[in-house]
Parts: sequence; structure tokens; C-alpha cells
Amino acid sequence: YSDFLQKYLLDYSIDLEASQIRLNKYLVNHVIKQAGLPSIPSIELTDLKDYDVKKIDIEKIGFPLLIKPSENTAANADIKIVDDQCELECHIRHIMGSNNAYYSDQKINKIIIQKYLSHQRFKEFAFDFMSYSGSHCCIGILEYLKNHAAILEGAYPRVVGEVTEIISVIGYVRRCLDALDVKYGFTHVEVFWDAENKEYYLIEVNNRYAGIPATPCYKESYPTGPLKQYFEFISSEGVTMEPYDRIGYSIVVLLYNFYVDFPKKLNLDGLHSTVGYKIYRAHTQKKLSKDFYQDNDLSSRVGAVIVLNSMNEKWLKEDYAILREREENGGLFV
Repeated sequence: YSDFLQKYLLDYSIDLEASQIRLNKYLVNHVIKQAGLPSIPSIELTDLKDYDVKKIDIEKIGFPLLIKPSENTAANADIKIVDDQCELECHIRHIMGSNNAYYSDQKINKIIIQKYLSHQRFKEFAFDFMSYSGSHCCIGILEYLKNHAAILEGAYPRVVGEVTEIISVIGYVRRCLDALDVKYGFTHVEVFWDAENKEYYLIEVNNRYAGIPATPCYKESYPTGPLKQYFEFISSEGVTMEPYDRIGYSIVVLLYNFYVDFPKKLNLDGLHSTVGYKIYRAHTQKKLSKDFYQDNDLSSRVGAVIVLNSMNEKWLKEDYAILREREENGGLFV
């Protein structure tokens, strides 16, 4: 591959200024809005005094509001939904200048305040794109699975034909990538989508390919891996190849421990599916309260993350339901 890499991958420069903008959620949203694309109403604060200046504009957005750091967020850390002015002001004072819950060596010096889009209307999807010379190809689609309280419980790889009208969302993401001046490499993009009303809004853009555990899911679901796809994409001079086909079924499962302090293991007995990936954290955790999600910070609450793989979609869904039932009745963490 050395000649190929030399010809196609080493002969271009990366626009660092455009790349830096994509690290800030507010700036991303601002660029999308300026391009005339659907965007979530948003305001950024850079210090406590900034709130006094922008207070009226924030009120115009309307409650409920979602507050999170503008930069360096992961795993739903430092996210808060507020329902009134008092709660808003208290949380701004609490979060501004505090330590980042996920990146503990960093301070939160910028926050973004956005209109809260209800999970009852909007589903959340992640799209993985590769780009070359300004052409963008979608190579992975993840549907996030959430419960009644909007708690993330899993993620399921999709192909185009399984989700009605998803091509329109892929087109929207492409236009967002154009507006953000993405030219090369991989991009992981999260979107809120209300299929019934045909509304979609970009959440954030990450200058990378999907991480763990999405990547093992893609491997079990799609015929071709990302590096080979990238070479094929470059060779075809930007011809798009959306994920139309699958070779199997895979699902990311996030599991929460409500019953046992410091459990030693996870009960995965009797499943049809194979476990392709597992992170176990519950052995260092006390059990959770059933209303733990009320503080909206889930960064350290997941007891285990696993990936289930199967050639049979029915079996995969049955196994997912079994794990959720064990989680609910106390038979999962033992």
C-alpha cells in the first residue's frame, strides 16, 4: 500500500483552523446556522458575567434547556437539563470553572445552553463518514437506544434500507460537513431526528472514526472495514457507498446495577448471542438508585458495557430483552 498512501494520503494539507472550530459545539452550531441549515437554538457563555449580558436571549429560547461544556465532553458527563430560571442560574454557577467530570485534568471554561429536544419526539443517531477531497461517504449508522427517562441503554448499527427516509438525514449531514469545511479523513456525527415531522438537528461533530464499542459492532454488521472502505472510496474518486448491506447483527448494551454493592460478575448465562466485547466496572461501584438519572450526569454510572453478536436478529433482540429483564429484577449483577 505504500505507493497508494504516498499518492492519495500524504499530498494534502489539513485546515487546522476549520478543524479547531469543530472541537467547539457552539461554533459548530453557529457555522451550521450561518449556512442556512437546521440548527438547535444555542448560546455560549465564557464566564459568569457573560450570563448577565445574554440572559434575555437565553430566556427567548425557552425552557427546558440543556447545559453542557462547549468543549471536551464525553459519555454524557457534565450534562444538565433545567426547567426554570432558578435552576438555570444555580447550575451555571456550579459548572462554570469546575473540573470536567470526564477529563478531570481540565476545567470547564465555556458552556453551551441549548433548547432541549425531547427524546419522546427525537431519536438520536450517529453517522460515521469518511471524506476525501471534499466528497463525503457515510460508512456507518448507529441508532441510540434510550429508555423512558432518556437514559442511554445501547446502540444498534443500521443499514439504509431498514430506516425509512434516513437518506434525507445523511444528505443533511453531508451539507453540514461541507459547511464545516471537512475535506479529508473520518468524522463521527451525532444527530437528533424526528422522522414523523421530518426535522433533524446536528448535535456535534467529532474529528475521528467511531470509537469503542461502536467499531466492533460495525465489524460484525457490515461487509467491509473502515480502512478498506477508505481506499475504495479514494480509488473511486468520491463515489458514495452508503451502508446498504449487512453480514450479521450486533448491538452495544449498556447495563446498570441497581441491586448489589460491588458485584463480582455479570450473569450472561443462557444467551444465544456471542459476547464480542465487554467492559466490567460494577465491581468498583455501589448499587444505583432507580432515579440516579435525575442529575443528568451518567459518566460513571454504567456498570458494564458489552457487545452482543448474532447471525439471527430475532435471537439478538431476545437476548437484549433478557438482559434488560435481569437488570430490572436483580438477576444481572451477582
